[in-house]
Amino acid sequence: MEVIAQAGDAEEAWQQTRQLFPRLLPDVVVLDVPNHHYASVQVTKRLKTSYPSVRVLGIAGQLDEVHLSQMLKAGAAGYLLKTSHATGLKEAIHRLAQGETYLDPSIKGEIRNGGLYLSTPNSVSEILSAGQVEILKLVAWGYTNAEIAKRMYFSIKTIEAHKLAIRKKLGLRTQAEMVRFSYQHGWLNREE
Repeated sequence: MEVIAQAGDAEEAWQQTRQLFPRLLPDVVVLDVPNHHYASVQVTKRLKTSYPSVRVLGIAGQLDEVHLSQMLKAGAAGYLLKTSHATGLKEAIHRLAQGETYLDPSIKGEIRNGGLYLSTPNSVSEILSAGQVEILKLVAWGYTNAEIAKRMYFSIKTIEAHKLAIRKKLGLRTQAEMVRFSYQHGWLNREE
């Protein structure tokens, strides 16, 4: 494996690739995806349109299913989370270079035909207990810790501990991300 160029952002990665062509073209372009990820999607589209043989690997700090889906639709062949061990990066690059796809092992799903197929309902129930799913829904519906505790016959401290466990298991940092996760899973439509 040889690094032939480095760039400070997605746009610079595009410029570096253009400058290298035709004398040298990378097999894999690794794009570090910041929070504002629009540029990485656009650069991926441009790379795949101009240089179809180049394989793009997106690397993100946390899972954003919308962004992941956009990157794959744009032509990325892999997606890795920064929480992965360094060997994960090496494996992802090697697999992409061999023409395969790569999805971070912590993401329940697979890449097929340039799209993402997540086993969303099953994967959530595999990760969280039924009580934790209920707590997550109640948080999304706007219940306070005290209201959730009263409704579920738990102490407030138990609810707080479950919320922390939920965030850790799902890689969510804030309550807003818990709400967004619930929205993405269709849990905000109605209370059950």
